[in-house]
Amino acid sequence: MKKEFQSEYILDLKTYQEFCNGYKAANKIEFIILLILILFFIESVIENDYSFIIFYCAFLLIFKIILKLMNKPKIQYNRMLSCNNGNPVHNVVNINEENILITGDNGNKSTYSYDQIIGVIETKNLLILKMKYNLGININKNTLTGGNIEDLASYLYEKCPNIKKKKIIKTNITKHFDFLFTILLAILLILSIAFDVFEKQYISDLKMTLELNDYNVISMSSKYGSQELKMLQITKDTEHGKYYIYTFDNKEDSEINFNYWFDLENDDNELNDNCTKQDNNYQKCIFQSDEYYTILIRNERYVLYGRVFLEYKNEMNTLLEKIDYLK
Repeated sequence: MKKEFQSEYILDLKTYQEFCNGYKAANKIEFIILLILILFFIESVIENDYSFIIFYCAFLLIFKIILKLMNKPKIQYNRMLSCNNGNPVHNVVNINEENILITGDNGNKSTYSYDQIIGVIETKNLLILKMKYNLGININKNTLTGGNIEDLASYLYEKCPNIKKKKIIKTNITKHFDFLFTILLAILLILSIAFDVFEKQYISDLKMTLELNDYNVISMSSKYGSQELKMLQITKDTEHGKYYIYTFDNKEDSEINFNYWFDLENDDNELNDNCTKQDNNYQKCIFQSDEYYTILIRNERYVLYGRVFLEYKNEMNTLLEKIDYLK
C-alpha cells in the first residue's frame, strides 16, 4: 500500500516568523561562536589581555541589535506579500512515493525530490523539511493527514538519503537560545571591560601610591615590536638609582623582556643566590657587582627592572615594600 501525506498552511507573518526562528534555532553556529568566545575569554583572563574579546563581543552584540531592529523576517515576508498581490501564500503539500509536491492557490506547482531534504526540524506548529541554502518546506502539524508526525518522520528517513541524523531537531529548548546568546554575549563583554579596567587601574593606583611616598613617577611609552609599550620610570630626589615598571600586552612578551634583562645582567654581574621562579607567572632575580645592586622581577605581564649603587640597596627594598604585587 502506497503511503501519502498531505498538509496545508497559510503563510501569514506569524507562521513565517515561526519558520525563520525554527530554522535559526536548529543552526548551531551561534552555540559554536559562544563556545569559542568563552575559550577566548578564559585565555584573556590567563593572559591579562582583554582587547580581542572586548572587540569581538562588542561587534557581535552591535550586529545582533542592528539585525533585531531591522526585523529581517518581516522585511522578507512583506516582499513575499508584494509578489502575491498582497495576499498570504496558501499552499497544499503532498508527500507521495515519487516526490514532494507543493500546490498554490494560483495553480502553481513546485516539485522537490527526496535527496534535496537534509534534515527535519520541529517547532510548535510546524514540521520543517530542511534543505540547503536556508530553504525549507513547511508542514503544518495541525492539518497533517496520512499519519502522525512520527509516521511522517519515519517515512522521510526511508526516502531521504541525505538526512544524516535520523532524528527530529526539536526547537522547544533551543528557541530561547538566541536571547540567551545575546545575554551571555553582554555578560562576557561587561566582564572583559571590568577586568581590563581593573588591570589598568592597578598602574594608576601604583603611581599614586608611589607619589604619595615622595617618589618621582613618570609615565612613558615606547615601541615594542608592533605594540605600544607602557612603562613607569621611578626615581628619588637623591638619584641613587632608577627603577622601571614595564606593562606588556601578554605574559609571553613580559617573559621575553625578563630573559633579555636577565642575559644582559648575567653577562656583566654576579648572580646572587636569591633567584626564584615560583611558577610560570612569577620570576625574581637579584644581581650584584662591586658597584651596583640590580633587581629583576616579572609578575604575569609586568616587569620591574631596578638598579642602585650597592651601598643604597636598602632603598630598593624600601621601594618594593610599596609595590606588593611586584615584591
